[in-house]
Amino acid sequence: MSPTFEDVKVGDRVYSLRFGWGSVSSFCYTGSDTFYVNFDNVSVGNYLRTGFIYGLLDLNRDLYWDIPQVIAPEKPKKKVKKTRWYHAKINESGTLYFVYPYSGFDNKEEALRIGKKFYYETVQIEYEVEE
Repeated sequence: MSPTFEDVKVGDRVYSLRFGWGSVSSFCYTGSDTFYVNFDNVSVGNYLRTGFIYGLLDLNRDLYWDIPQVIAPEKPKKKVKKTRWYHAKINESGTLYFVYPYSGFDNKEEALRIGKKFYYETVQIEYEVEE
């Protein structure tokens, strides 16, 4: 079946977000793009083949072939910028060519103190993490 109501027939069951389940009862006139729906708990609604209520300036479609499934996205994770200090090797031209991965420090002074002891350069690296 089409997601719109191009091939709708009298007797088809449809679902409205406003009124619930109903059945197509008739067309406004032969070849019409509008049709009537008798709902199980309300009287009649007049709809376009697009699923919108006829005569109502609405941004949201109301009529479907079945109950629409809404899949809620997970809450987005917050990205946080962090800064850590690492020991590194820098070649003669001043290019950073090796960072010791297990040498991360949150405290710059401690990183500098230990780095000087072992003749390492101390570099600041900024990165983002999700929390």
